[in-house]
Amino acid sequence: MKRNAFTLVELLFVIVVIGLLAGMTSIAVSGVTNTANIARTKGIVAFLNDVVMTKYESYKTRPLPVIVPPSLSGDEVRLEVPPREAARVRLLMIRDLMRMEMPDRKVDVTSEPMLVTAAVKPVIFNNANEFDDTQPLQKRIVDWFQGNADVPSELAGYRDRVPLPDLVANPSAGRYDAWTREWESAEALYLIVSTTFIDGIPAIEGIPSSNIGDEDGDGMLEIQDAWGTPIGFIRWPVDYVDSVGFELTDDEMDPFKVDFGFLAPNAPEAATGLTNADGSTRRAPFSLRPLVVSAGPDREFDLLFSYSDWESDPAGTNDIHFRDLEWPQSQMGADSAGHDAPYIYVDPYQRQFAAASGRLGAYADDGGDGDEQRVDNITNFELEARQ
Repeated sequence: MKRNAFTLVELLFVIVVIGLLAGMTSIAVSGVTNTANIARTKGIVAFLNDVVMTKYESYKTRPLPVIVPPSLSGDEVRLEVPPREAARVRLLMIRDLMRMEMPDRKVDVTSEPMLVTAAVKPVIFNNANEFDDTQPLQKRIVDWFQGNADVPSELAGYRDRVPLPDLVANPSAGRYDAWTREWESAEALYLIVSTTFIDGIPAIEGIPSSNIGDEDGDGMLEIQDAWGTPIGFIRWPVDYVDSVGFELTDDEMDPFKVDFGFLAPNAPEAATGLTNADGSTRRAPFSLRPLVVSAGPDREFDLLFSYSDWESDPAGTNDIHFRDLEWPQSQMGADSAGHDAPYIYVDPYQRQFAAASGRLGAYADDGGDGDEQRVDNITNFELEARQ
């Protein structure tokens, strides 16, 4: 008997086969898409790493003036900055410049320059031509920036790019209230890239327009990965543990080892409890190379980008203000003479902040194991290690 139609069993069989083929195709396409997204994101992170590290390397040879006021009473007086102190002042200047020119949070942009001072020695030549080297005293570096009205040109450019608040809707709003902290590290990274030039070409042109957006709608743009998540940035990732081991090398910005941590190394380490991956006490200071990180396919960082939460602390009042960190005289070792107590000291390792707050001197590690969420993160550290 000739049939002109399929049986129900045959139709069900065909539907099952088509479903299986469609599922296999979907899985294959999904795998290809995910691989393509990973490759695309790695390319963006690698490009951002080139931009950031070029800027980072420039601080090693940045010319900086270490000048103090030349006036004191006496027959003939000069104020001299001893060589070791001059190296320390230069280190503080570099750190403050990095904080202002390579911001990774809102308060880096809104804070004014630090008060840079030096322990100087008055060198006096009297009428009898006798030399008198008196005790050191503290003087401000006169050619350093003098507050919010006098800032580095790059910081001024960043501030100009911050959208003004709607004063009609909120007449009492402050200058920077329109900028929310939700994706502040990614937005700070965009500020850096958008104002950097490579061979005369704006670096931001190296980022596809489809990877630039405003996730939180505050008018501050972010560079996004292939999954649409803003790419994070931490200038000084103190507690970030990575197989590359950058944190175990010497501080590249301190070749003369004048950081106070070398003079009284046990006190700050005991205060913060910083340790290496193997459990040993971490010496301070160590190299802090900037971290550029994508959350990867799961869109979860498993990282902390600041001390205070953006929702509970929208103004960043409780976050780290590096230009206000201090170092006590009791931990200056033999170099304590001539320094006020406490001494304003930009400290990338946040040692004294941690001692006061009772928290570890780092904010990159959220304290979890990171096995599920952080494992797929894409970082510039990882890409450099594989080159």
